[in-house]
Amino acid sequence: MAAVEMDQTESQEGSGPARTESLAERAYRLLEEQIVTLQLQPGQVVSETELSQSLGVSRTPLRQALQRLASDNLVVMMPRRGLFISEIHLGDHLSLLETRRVLDGLLVSSAARRVLPRHSRAMQDCAEAMRRAARAEDTEAFMRADKHFDGLLIEAARNRFAAAAATPLHVHCRRFWYLHRVDSHLQQAARLHCALIEAVAAGQAAAAEAASHALIDYLLELSQQALGVEQA
Repeated sequence: MAAVEMDQTESQEGSGPARTESLAERAYRLLEEQIVTLQLQPGQVVSETELSQSLGVSRTPLRQALQRLASDNLVVMMPRRGLFISEIHLGDHLSLLETRRVLDGLLVSSAARRVLPRHSRAMQDCAEAMRRAARAEDTEAFMRADKHFDGLLIEAARNRFAAAAATPLHVHCRRFWYLHRVDSHLQQAARLHCALIEAVAAGQAAAAEAASHALIDYLLELSQQALGVEQA
């Protein structure tokens, strides 16, 4: 009922577009987090009504958020069949990593060339957070630091076209990790991520690109191992 009243208030005050965008962004952020962390399972059928009630937003901002999620291939909207969370297909994930290799190489080298002192300090904080999370085998804390670094990387790179292409791929990779998570891998993942972070923070473009390729090689290895397990 509150969501309906909110829509009516927006219409009456004439400030709907700005306010609705804010609500849509909130709905998108919360749904993305639930999908990535598998609170909403791959293949799960979901109801707009249930999502609207659980998020506390009305249908209009919810649908805007769902359209973005569909564009990111996290949600599938099928006429007359409903709405469901996209499946995770390992074969597609390998193709995704091939694409990430190119885009991430561009982003990290651009960020290293353009990094500002405030970015460098924040990135070093991310690296330390990843090391702590790895020692504690805390996947959630590691993923929070990883997401924060992705945001800093995109901000430092200042290439909105590469950012728009790479951001959904990073989201899919985090979801894949949650599905096939092995906490004992966090030490190696942290080592590779921190090497990348420190190269970008130091402004070393060639080293950052090499570290990015090493990280993708590691993610491909983990994905191929998961593919072997699934096929077996």
